[in-house]
Amino acid sequence: MKAYLAPLMLSVMACQTAASSLDVQIDGIRSAKGKVIVSLFSQSKAFAAADMNQAKVLTIQQAIQGSMRFRFSNLSVGEYALIVHHDENDDGRLNEKEGIPLEGYGFSQGLGKQAAPSFDEAKLTINEGMFDSQVRLIYQ
Repeated sequence: MKAYLAPLMLSVMACQTAASSLDVQIDGIRSAKGKVIVSLFSQSKAFAAADMNQAKVLTIQQAIQGSMRFRFSNLSVGEYALIVHHDENDDGRLNEKEGIPLEGYGFSQGLGKQAAPSFDEAKLTINEGMFDSQVRLIYQ
């Protein structure tokens, strides 16, 4: 019986070490009002639609003026893209007027000043281990 447990334990440990983590630094949060919503997407269609309900991981925290850090743990190796939203009025959506966002937003790879990027433009390739990304919020 013990002879069977050793290979099993090694395979379990190998699976545990294959998980990856992503640390995300959010900068430029202009106030402590509302929440900061960070959506991590693994599918281009969900990212393009900015559909938080289809995010691989969604985290929401009370906003802190300045900077915040978020950690996504136990990620599978693959491609991901981030959408960050400072929901200042805490209504759960990105408010806009005539297509111009009224609240802070940002994307992985520092994109989004001119237009929303595609998944391929914003993607982060996550391999085994720890990875860092930084997003600076954009306010119009």
